[in-house]
Amino acid sequence: MSLFYLLKKYQQVKGYRSPFTENFFRGPGESLNRQIAKINDEIIIHFVWMITIPLMLYAYYISLLHFGTSKPSTTILVLTII
Repeated sequence: MSLFYLLKKYQQVKGYRSPFTENFFRGPGESLNRQIAKINDEIIIHFVWMITIPLMLYAYYISLLHFGTSKPSTTILVLTII
């Protein structure tokens, strides 16, 4: 502990000072964290759409089979399979 005090006192006597005298506006890596959060949100939205759309098409197909009076079209069948 006294070694740090002596080192600090020596730097004050010699005139050494830190190049960073002012407070920073934001912490290190803050802008990178914002970019990562934005990309993460976009990925989550894409996954939600990838899960939701096929489920909706399948539910539509099943409801047509159950409640519909005619057979579902080939387009609906292809979209449900994809």
